[in-house]
Amino acid sequence: MPTGRVKVFDEERNFGFVQPIEGGEDVYVHASTLEGTVLRSGDVIEYDVQEGDDGPQATSVRIAERAPEDNPAGRVVVGGPPPTWDELEQIEREKRQRRRQRRRRR
Repeated sequence: MPTGRVKVFDEERNFGFVQPIEGGEDVYVHASTLEGTVLRSGDVIEYDVQEGDDGPQATSVRIAERAPEDNPAGRVVVGGPPPTWDELEQIEREKRQRRRQRRRRR
């Protein structure tokens, strides 16, 4: 079962992104895959991966380690401030566009 650190999770929009600890592409996580809990940025989770329409998605999510409560917004700052939602959405748009281009080449 892969593990990853929650980069960002928006409770109002019910989704976020996980950075796999083993490396690789960020994984989308939706609130519907959580079992009665809310994720915070910086939480370490275990999850299964399922390929969705727009890339990998986390399923069967379980929190392995909570981010410290005294950490503002639960953020883990590594190499600078975390990306904004607009930046994350732009990154995801670019990833989708690259996937579409790869599919067209086949």
